Amino acid sequence: MMRPRTVRVVPRDAPTHHEHRPKRRGLHLHFENFYHSWEREAVERSKSVEDVIGFLKKGSLLWKVKSLSKWYRRKYTLDFEHLKINYEPSHKPVCVERNTTLDISDIHDVRKGWKTDIFNRIASKVEKRIVKLPSSPPLVDERNCFSIIIGVRSRHAGGGINKSSLDLVAPDEHVCDMWVRGLQHLVAVVRSLEQEKNYDRWLKRQFQSADKDNNGVLDFDECVDLIKQLNIQLDKQTAKKLFQAADTDKRTKGDQPALDEREFVTFYHSLLKRPDLEAIFQRYSNGELLMTSEELADFLRGEQKMNVTSDFCREMIETYEPSESKLAGLLSHDGFQMFMSSKQVHIFNPEHSMVYQDMEQPMTHYFIASSHNTYLLGNQLTGMSSVEAYIIALQKGCRCVELDCWDGDDGEPVIYHGYTLTSKIRFCDVISDAIKPYAFQYSEYPLILSIENHCSVHQQARMAHHLKSILGDMLFVTPVDESLGKMPSPKHFHKKILLKAKKLPSDKEKQGLQALTQKVGAMMDGKKSPRPSTECDESCTVDESESDNSEPETGSAPEELTAKHDKKKKKKMIAPALSVLVNYIKAVHFHSFEQSQLAGKWWTMSSFGESKALGFVADHAAELVEYNKHQLSRIYPSGKRQDSSNLNPVPFWNTGCQIVALNYQTPGKPTSYNQGMFRRNGGCGYVLKPAMLRSVDRFDPTADPGDIQLEETETDTGPSPAESEPAVSPPPPEPRSVTCVRAAGTPSCGTPECSCSCLLTTLRPWARRSPSSLSWYLPLSRFRQTLKLRIISGAYIPKPAGSSLDDIIDPYVNVYVTGHPADENKLKTAVVKNNGFNPVWDELLTIPVRMPDFCLLDLVVRDHSTTGSNYILGHYCIHFDDLMPGYRYVPLEDMEGNSLSPASLFVHVEFSHQ
Repeated sequence: MMRPRTVRVVPRDAPTHHEHRPKRRGLHLHFENFYHSWEREAVERSKSVEDVIGFLKKGSLLWKVKSLSKWYRRKYTLDFEHLKINYEPSHKPVCVERNTTLDISDIHDVRKGWKTDIFNRIASKVEKRIVKLPSSPPLVDERNCFSIIIGVRSRHAGGGINKSSLDLVAPDEHVCDMWVRGLQHLVAVVRSLEQEKNYDRWLKRQFQSADKDNNGVLDFDECVDLIKQLNIQLDKQTAKKLFQAADTDKRTKGDQPALDEREFVTFYHSLLKRPDLEAIFQRYSNGELLMTSEELADFLRGEQKMNVTSDFCREMIETYEPSESKLAGLLSHDGFQMFMSSKQVHIFNPEHSMVYQDMEQPMTHYFIASSHNTYLLGNQLTGMSSVEAYIIALQKGCRCVELDCWDGDDGEPVIYHGYTLTSKIRFCDVISDAIKPYAFQYSEYPLILSIENHCSVHQQARMAHHLKSILGDMLFVTPVDESLGKMPSPKHFHKKILLKAKKLPSDKEKQGLQALTQKVGAMMDGKKSPRPSTECDESCTVDESESDNSEPETGSAPEELTAKHDKKKKKKMIAPALSVLVNYIKAVHFHSFEQSQLAGKWWTMSSFGESKALGFVADHAAELVEYNKHQLSRIYPSGKRQDSSNLNPVPFWNTGCQIVALNYQTPGKPTSYNQGMFRRNGGCGYVLKPAMLRSVDRFDPTADPGDIQLEETETDTGPSPAESEPAVSPPPPEPRSVTCVRAAGTPSCGTPECSCSCLLTTLRPWARRSPSSLSWYLPLSRFRQTLKLRIISGAYIPKPAGSSLDDIIDPYVNVYVTGHPADENKLKTAVVKNNGFNPVWDELLTIPVRMPDFCLLDLVVRDHSTTGSNYILGHYCIHFDDLMPGYRYVPLEDMEGNSLSPASLFVHVEFSHQ
């Protein structure tokens, strides 16, 4: 490139109009040393813990623990320069690959004490040993133990993050504390840097993966392998020209030319050609090589519909421009390209990444992120139960977790899938190691513990003891205030844990508590207990008809065994100590919609199996919507799903079901839709239902949306026209208020009455009345929209798992539209051959959307194959209301919701009313 002439530095508050812009003949970028800038920033942010870092750099002898009998002594040392932990290898055969380093960026969490499944198993054995031999020395002190939770990302699409734990024992508590403090600090620093310098970090990883002998330079053969790894089909002659153009310092590796880190960046950018961005840049920079802050403002205001200031534009230039041109407030094409891959042009509405919805409505008015059999990491028959599974679900924003509780052999209740070969974990470990520390780490709104109670009265009392002693004030135990007339709001239960479980009738509960008090008093007086602690009389029983499940949830067990077990269980025994902890979410059996309407209590809820719930959706959708306006309902997968597959949550959301429980451990379309639904509203796990599912008006979500019917209530005024009269406008009396059906921030309908950017706020004279019924109808034109989605290009699309170095993908994009049945759709782009690095489609997809409030879009990138499956390479699911207009960056995720950064799509979004 030609060097530019000297550029005049313009003060921040000086105008930068076209006449003040210097002439621009070319641009020479002065790239930073990407390879080391990341580590230098980490060093700068760690000065406050220099003594701790110095201690870790010297190293410590620690014990690696795999079980109570398997301990391995290793020396662990911090390599602060490269942000890695090095340790001595084990004595394995030469043919076995040995990994002796751990990258800090792969550490997911650092926990002191016994906070993993391995340590919990050890703790259980230690406690049993103490009971048998109270005078024996302790096998291991919990204060000396800590665990490093590792989340190593697969290099291929769909690989997700494979989590494991490195469980370590230090020689004393001081050494343990130093490692925990130092690693927690470094993990936090690295995490913040990955968000700020994600692009730099990715470049570093590419360089490291290509530098096979770790000598800091790449020869031509290594660069060719890198090109293949980046999914680019490029002939060697062209690659050689690009390599030679980047080789300015003429370094060598042996006798071969080689590129250092700075030259590698230049080589990399010569591969990345974005004609789509070049065209946009040229259009808004008037064909110049540099763009002013005013021109950037014109682009953001006109094309992106963003209300930005000049100061904001200058700040963006300072942030993303890699050359010295930023000193003059000018943006190059490379800076523009980096800006267009940033969070500033994310397709997801940034206002919705925070809690923006009204959180003071009744809890029945919200969808609640929910997990089924949360304890399982695998299938329903032989899968492993784990405390870690609860932590993972809570970290994903789940607000309703399930605890399947059974009697343990040692008097302590356990959690597992009954009548199966799934492993068991202790109830107290789940409460202390997962629920208490993580309940409100990612969301401050209420957490529901869905208790499936199969325990004896004695062990139920142990459950109640653990809940109260471990959770303390976190557990909401205030009795129901029936005068409220409706469920309190999520805000009312701020940072509180609620139990969903069976409950004794109030009279039986009082009798049971009185009997328990008398029994404790008698024991304190030295008198014999009147009956064994495991016995239960009428004060501890509830009729089977009062159970919450309308079909057995243990359907994965053999049918004969389940049937035999159910026949015996005519009455359910409930410990009064546990019953008294249940208040606003009492589990009851569902009889009928009529009975619920007449006698249903708003603080009771019912659970429905998948098949029964689907029957309600098909035959009683409007009734189910009405039920869910006043009471909570929980939907769980069929017991036949032994592989932990998932039901489709969308039909149940359409009918207002709040708690649709999914197997979080199983990726697929259902969990993708769940991600799209609950990434909104700050990812807090609560999403306000569409107004039609909350309004006093009756709504049938399965009906043809030719018109949206709102049945008239007693509050309606005005005479009814005769059936023989033609359709007329309603009389002019006061219009009946209807809740807004569009979230704030969405495109306005342009109606003069609308003052809050919704499509409809009140029924006005333009509404029409049916001559054959007492119903109001809203013309569908007030709701319909057309989404024009242009799939322009992609970048850094990963290969599928198992691909060889020579395999180059053929990507295409599917757009799945789901929500109201009338909006179900699937669209597809053409296939781009042999290019996953920067494929270009530039295809316009026109998507009519009749019911935007119910609509989810899943953008899925696949690899076209003529012989096998078209593997999913990445996806991104988003709710219609969260879409931002203009040119937008779509970050791709794997099917588990983990980022595949910097893999992305580049699209253009436009709305229009039908």
